[in-house]
Amino acid sequence: MGAVAPSEQKQNRKPPLGRSAQAQKDSAAGLGKKPHKGRRCLLRVTFIANTHQRIDSDNLDYKPLRDVIARWFELDDNDDVIEWNYGQTRCGGDEGTIVRIEAA
Repeated sequence: MGAVAPSEQKQNRKPPLGRSAQAQKDSAAGLGKKPHKGRRCLLRVTFIANTHQRIDSDNLDYKPLRDVIARWFELDDNDDVIEWNYGQTRCGGDEGTIVRIEAA
């Protein structure tokens, strides 16, 4: 058996996906700082549950999603700069959750 030749590297390789330059600027501008009272809300995150029937609001468990979204912005989910909103709609098709993230 002969030796296996190393594969050639492609010249047109794209860099791996990462945080956008704007997200990095936002983080550097203060989104990544430790929470403190009096800081104004910068992000509004809304979870909308699309379900076949109404669900008690205390049964909507979005804690894991809150943690992931906050971590993505390098924040804690109880930081004052994030406003968390919840809602429900009834649907006839597939059930799921809509997550809307916007500047406040």
